[in-house]
Amino acid sequence: MSYRVHVYLKSSSYSEEYAQEKHQGNDSAENARFEWEDEFRVNGEFTHITIVQDSSYFLQGEMNNGTPFSYEIQHTNQFVLHEKDKQTLLVFSASCIDSFENDEKYQVLKVYLNDIEAIENPIPGVYLTYTDFPTELKS
Repeated sequence: MSYRVHVYLKSSSYSEEYAQEKHQGNDSAENARFEWEDEFRVNGEFTHITIVQDSSYFLQGEMNNGTPFSYEIQHTNQFVLHEKDKQTLLVFSASCIDSFENDEKYQVLKVYLNDIEAIENPIPGVYLTYTDFPTELKS
């Protein structure tokens, strides 16, 4: 089994009225509903999902020279996919989430992000606002 995850960055310039008037309710090149979409699967035998709000996440990895790093990112919302013996985290800066839909029966999670601030996606399943992203890792 797998959980299908869809992440959408909503466009603040989208006009539902324009879509209805000019394109039978559909978005168009000049009136896009989303700036981008991300879709991926998380494989596992998931029993349930929980949401942890306003928590810390440690972004860890290695610099290009092999030096390890670990930065605490505060004020994140985490979707925790539970399996029998492990958990998988999907992490978002709390300020960038507009809304979400979780269908546990069909194992589909849709997360809608606002475009108030630029969003970084340093690793699959982690979406951080530019101000939450560590300065030392910005290129």
